[in-house]
Amino acid sequence: GLKKDEKQGVEWLAKAAEGGHLRAQYVYGSLFEDGLSVAKDQAKAASWFEKAANGGFPMAQHALAVAYELGQGVKK
Repeated sequence: GLKKDEKQGVEWLAKAAEGGHLRAQYVYGSLFEDGLSVAKDQAKAASWFEKAANGGFPMAQHALAVAYELGQGVKK
C-alpha cells in the first residue's frame, strides 16, 4: 500500500539496525556489500555483519567468515 521509496527503506532499515535488530544489521551490511541503494563499502558491510554475528545471527556469522576469508573490508 506504499509507494516505492528506496531512500525511506534504507533509512528505516538503518534505524532498525542501529536499534539492535539482528536481521536488519545483516541486511544493512548486505546493502553495503553489494552497493545496493548505498555506496559500496566493504568495511561498513563487515562492521554490520560483525554486529549481527556477535548477536548470534547465523547468516551474519557466515557473511563475516567469508569477509575474513576473502579480505573484504577486513584484514584477511
